[in-house]
Amino acid sequence: MMAFKNIFPNQELNRDICEIKFKLSNIVRMKKNLLIALLLLSISAFGQTTQDEYNYLSKEYKILKDSFPPMKKGYSFVAATKALTAFGDTVRNVSFYGLLRKGQTKPVATLMTYNKANGQTSYFCIPTLDAPKNIWLQTFEAVGNAFKDDGLAMQTIIWGLMRLSSEQTGK
Repeated sequence: MMAFKNIFPNQELNRDICEIKFKLSNIVRMKKNLLIALLLLSISAFGQTTQDEYNYLSKEYKILKDSFPPMKKGYSFVAATKALTAFGDTVRNVSFYGLLRKGQTKPVATLMTYNKANGQTSYFCIPTLDAPKNIWLQTFEAVGNAFKDDGLAMQTIIWGLMRLSSEQTGK
């Protein structure tokens, strides 16, 4: 077995640095797990999301939002919640909207919009708990790719999901 060479002459300092790195990696892992748990918890009582609905919320809506009418025929939105976070001079917000099929009262998916400090908006579809696995995998990949190196964005989204979950369970 290969032994790691100490880069610091002081054994205790080297051990402390390794311990800090380990704790930081655990914090990052816990944030990701919390995000996944809150995603699942916040939408557990809704209908099943289709691939067409996923594509509309994650890809088509950002193109159609400025056209009239921006809504896909047979659907409507219901506002779920908005959360604003401020870290120093940086203000970001995340909003959630339920996508309703005509004649239904429970959302079949949730549109999550995330506004960065520079004004850029990202759109994500959060499918229902019973949506096909491939739709969930697309969501995890999209969210992971968009926020993998942005801890502030993850904190904003987690705060928004906690608020959404709290509002849903309080009804």
